[in-house]
Amino acid sequence: MNSLLKRQLKKLLGRVDSIPPEWQRFVEGVGQAYDQFDDDRNMLERSLDLSSAELVGANSQLQAILDTFPDLFFLTDADGRIHEQKNAGKNTGYSTVENPVGTLIQDIHPSPANELFQQAISHVGERREPVSIEYSLTIREAPEHYEARCLPLRGDKIIIIIRNISVRKTAEEVIRKAQSQLEEKVAERTAELRAANESLQREITERKQIAEELTHTNARTAAILDSIGDGVVVANERGEFLLFNPAAREIMGVGFTEGDPSRWPEKYGLYLADQITPCPPAEVPLIKAMRGEPSDGVEMFVRNAGRPRGLWLSVTARPLTDKSGAILGGVTVFSDITARKRAEQEIRRLNAELEQRVVDRTRKLEAANKELEAFGYSVSHDLRAPLRSIEGFSRLLQEDHVEKLDDEGRLSVERIRGAARRMTQLIDDMLQLSRVTLTEFHGEPVDLSALATVVGEELRKSEPQRSVELAIEPGLSVQADEHLMRIVLENLLGNAWKFTGHQPAPRIEFGRTEHDGVQAYFVRDNGAGFDARFSHKLFQAFHRLHATAEYPGTGIGLATVQRVIQRHGGRVWAEGERGRGATFYFTLPDGEI
Repeated sequence: MNSLLKRQLKKLLGRVDSIPPEWQRFVEGVGQAYDQFDDDRNMLERSLDLSSAELVGANSQLQAILDTFPDLFFLTDADGRIHEQKNAGKNTGYSTVENPVGTLIQDIHPSPANELFQQAISHVGERREPVSIEYSLTIREAPEHYEARCLPLRGDKIIIIIRNISVRKTAEEVIRKAQSQLEEKVAERTAELRAANESLQREITERKQIAEELTHTNARTAAILDSIGDGVVVANERGEFLLFNPAAREIMGVGFTEGDPSRWPEKYGLYLADQITPCPPAEVPLIKAMRGEPSDGVEMFVRNAGRPRGLWLSVTARPLTDKSGAILGGVTVFSDITARKRAEQEIRRLNAELEQRVVDRTRKLEAANKELEAFGYSVSHDLRAPLRSIEGFSRLLQEDHVEKLDDEGRLSVERIRGAARRMTQLIDDMLQLSRVTLTEFHGEPVDLSALATVVGEELRKSEPQRSVELAIEPGLSVQADEHLMRIVLENLLGNAWKFTGHQPAPRIEFGRTEHDGVQAYFVRDNGAGFDARFSHKLFQAFHRLHATAEYPGTGIGLATVQRVIQRHGGRVWAEGERGRGATFYFTLPDGEI
């Protein structure tokens, strides 16, 4: 039965009109066998006298081989009308047409794929040479990329092989960015060959028709096996090779010979993933398939005389069985993933290098932060000492020698003391701004509502004569640094308290809303507001939109708020109108509870 299958495959290659150069040597050998077969009419008679059981077995082998591939196959006429199809009817989502036979292949594809198929069909029909096209389809709401190869057959027939190349496209993109390649292999069964297999059980009078159908199928199978870039090997239960396609020879670097399967690891140089340990014969995917055990995506390393530098393979294998389930051998498909593995190694090396750089940079930043912190404390101390002296002596002058000063002198002394106090406050604010960045972050559950209430009570105690309506939404909790969030609320609520000072019915509100699908917290007041044209300056240090005499301050509070919110992974912004109040928003996307 195996010898007959080989002879039928060889003869059917003669039906292909255009053979790519890389197939030529194989085709010449097949042609010699075909000439000998054509001269010997008695051989044809013997093939026609095959028993039904033998034909079933031969077609079962063909079915098992083709079922290993993930490709879709269409046989069309010169206009693109589908005569036969394979795999398109499976639950792949490739086409919404349940049975495309009789339909133009252009019509089962949306634009622009249908135009590409029309051009390809016309090209093959006019020039009688193969052509390949690539296109994309939306399958189950996701983009999928395909490659269709159109090959002319004798007469006006065209065979179209469609492969999902989404993985290859993704791998090409990864290679361009980080030299990575990822390939996936999927094997599917089809109803076409199942129907052909069932037809082998018909009455003996249909043997000739069945034999002719098998001949056509074998020819298409041979063309497919010789055109794909994946290695395909088929062996019977004794380990004798029934098929070793050109891609398999090219990838392995060593031709195939008959021999004991237990010596395959030694002959072909098969190693485990560590690249050192020879692969035990029992773990070779093809040998496992011959025992009835399937394998999927097994990574192996190959190093032999033909491949001295070695290469990586991704191997899939399946048992070869007859209709009753008896094991006849195994079939394996493998592809070269060396580029992908090297890219993965390079990515790991780059990640390790990046992590080391981060460690080094962090260490340097920590050292710089410590130096800045020491400098800040030093500057603070050196500045505070003369300010205390200025404030102290001016106070003594004001208290003990006031009778010696005229009105202008007393006013000057008061201005000196006020300037000293503002400078002291400015130093405190600048230190707080620097500490916001340098202080260690402690994330914990924080009740913002309770925190806002405490800040509000402190504001009331500072100016008990004022009557301010303070509305705080309850139950607002986040994961954040409590100390830093207190600084945020002290500045925002303190600003709202200050800028409602001239409002007869002041109102301040703290709550939560949704902004662009994200929870945002806000402080709103009905105070002085601001000119929205200059809102971009609000969070810049030392920038103020109101006169100091009217609303005192250092211009650092909102800059401090922005740094705190940014440390929490959020953002802060403001909306307002002069004389109609302001609203300050901030988000804490990393701390929502």
